[in-house]
Amino acid sequence: MAFRRTVTAVAAMTIAALALAACSSSNKEQPSADAAQTLTLFTDSDVNVQALWNKTLIPAFQKAHPKIKLKLTSADASADATQLAKLAASVKANQDPPTDVIIDAGFIPDAVSAGLLTGVKTSNVPNLKNVDKSLMAPVNNMAVPYRGSAVVLAYDSAKVPTPPKTLDELVAQIKAHPGKFTYNSPSTGGSGQGFVDAVLSRGVTNPNDLKKMQTGYDESLQKEWDAGFATLHDLNTSIYQKTYPNGNQDVLNLLAKGQIDMAPTWSDMFLSSKKSGALGASFKAASISEPSLPGGASYLGLPKNSKHQEVALTLFNWVLEPTQQAQIASAIAGYPAIAKNLLPTAARSTFEGLDTSSLTPFFSSKMVNDMNNLWQKRVP
Repeated sequence: MAFRRTVTAVAAMTIAALALAACSSSNKEQPSADAAQTLTLFTDSDVNVQALWNKTLIPAFQKAHPKIKLKLTSADASADATQLAKLAASVKANQDPPTDVIIDAGFIPDAVSAGLLTGVKTSNVPNLKNVDKSLMAPVNNMAVPYRGSAVVLAYDSAKVPTPPKTLDELVAQIKAHPGKFTYNSPSTGGSGQGFVDAVLSRGVTNPNDLKKMQTGYDESLQKEWDAGFATLHDLNTSIYQKTYPNGNQDVLNLLAKGQIDMAPTWSDMFLSSKKSGALGASFKAASISEPSLPGGASYLGLPKNSKHQEVALTLFNWVLEPTQQAQIASAIAGYPAIAKNLLPTAARSTFEGLDTSSLTPFFSSKMVNDMNNLWQKRVP
């Protein structure tokens, strides 16, 4: 998923094996959404996402549906391969899945490819009508996007009164003000990875080639990265202390301390830092275009063999309502999955200066692995 802080593939699983496992599904009787029942939810996301569900979304949903109990469990991403294997085995055996709802987990794309999830559309999740169709394409209409995030340019407006709007303008400003910009090495966090991704994408002139890089793997296309890597290497002398921090937070810390004037950062990390006071009033963020810095959606998946189909789909639809989308924006600064103009006015102001209407995808995980290795050889 694009929304992990680093983009990785689920290890030790082949899609072919999963597809075989997905050949059958549960025939158990499905209770209606108003019947008393308990749904298990699973996430491998950070504590902020766990808190969003445990403290905000779950209590609100249970208040609106008093017969329904939601129980969230969590693990870190190292458990993804195990969770995926258990899900595939349960589908093959026509047994209950390990969880009824999958939240944000990195193995959702693999579960989609293997046909392990229930398809979603406006007939079973009506509020999908308010979701940009481009967010459905990466999951083939088999999961529901419920929040988003993107890499943005964070800057100190007291030092950068007129921020760059395009990638070319950003590169020019970095060169004009050496030592005032940096990004984390791309293997250590998605914000630095997003900056590298955008610079490399700028050199890909064929839109079909770019789409292949985002959705599949073709090593022969990597020659189109040469111009981008040359640009990144050329920027070395303009990077703060000619070093690249390890991780997204280290970059934000340099910005907060005034050691740099601008840097790529995740939108939600920036907005959360503003809300907490870690970044002062002069710090702002802007979306970069031509090409855009990448981002992505976080998804909800429903195993096809869950016996709680109707109520899970009710939950998915409820999460896409403007009230819940505003709560997500407030709690963790997540981009809305629905059109921003549908949010309450106060929630819209959270994203001032940021384009939340579309999210440019990252390169695919296999292309990213190669990109990270090539960056280490060709840039520092």
